[in-house]
Amino acid sequence: MKINILLVNCYERAQANKMEAYVEAVRQAALGLALAPEFTRVTERELTRTSGADGGCVIVSGSSKMVGDGECAPELGDFLRRNRRPLLGICYGHQALAWAFGAEVIRDDTEHDNREEIFRRGASRLFADFPESFPMRESHREIVSRNERLLGRFTVLAETGAGAVEAIGHRRSPLFGVQFHPERSGAWGVKLFANFLKIAADNSQEFVP
Repeated sequence: MKINILLVNCYERAQANKMEAYVEAVRQAALGLALAPEFTRVTERELTRTSGADGGCVIVSGSSKMVGDGECAPELGDFLRRNRRPLLGICYGHQALAWAFGAEVIRDDTEHDNREEIFRRGASRLFADFPESFPMRESHREIVSRNERLLGRFTVLAETGAGAVEAIGHRRSPLFGVQFHPERSGAWGVKLFANFLKIAADNSQEFVP
């Protein structure tokens, strides 16, 4: 079955080659699901009201830009608030998703440029068949703050051992964000993409986070 994927590239032009890791990981995930992904690639500033309007799902990439410093493109914020298709925001995309719905993104003084042990919290389709904890690659300088502004719209699906927010799911729509980089995390990253693609393929059913 064909599945349309709107792939939003938020990297600076010099880093655009990083998008190939997303494409490869998604293709690996789709192999075991009998899905044939077809990608439409846009930058965050190329997003419009009609971007990817033919259904499918959305993946929003990482970036070296800082959401908390106001570097998120307004086109991306508008798109995230309008979109109700299954969406997975990764690192910067995760932070932008939370920010678009009124949550706070803050500086993280801890250095993150390696593996992090992630702890699943509660049941979620995004982490179906995951163990209680698992390793993922991290590289960021900001995090989503856990406060009422976040929890009014999102459920925290995973966190670090210190309690920092690592994954969120919107309470009413199939919108997810992960602070880590599944495209650089090997088998567990591919598994997360597979779970997201399952959610996207089943989107005609009643949404369950």
